[in-house]
Amino acid sequence: MLFSAPVKTSIGFHLDGIIWDNRAPLAVINDEVVGIGDKVGTNTIVEIRPDMVVLNDGTKNIELNLNQ
Repeated sequence: MLFSAPVKTSIGFHLDGIIWDNRAPLAVINDEVVGIGDKVGTNTIVEIRPDMVVLNDGTKNIELNLNQ
């Protein structure tokens, strides 16, 4: 498992950390634990990597990086 420090973004999301597991990775965004397919507001989590999360707002992808 990998945990890391919170990252603030300009789009109103806090990437608080990533809990890495090859089969079922999770992300902590705005103090909420989410997985692939879950919603954060109106955005859908489409990918979780060890160092980033990708959300989609319906028209474009939004990348949240841990090492910003």
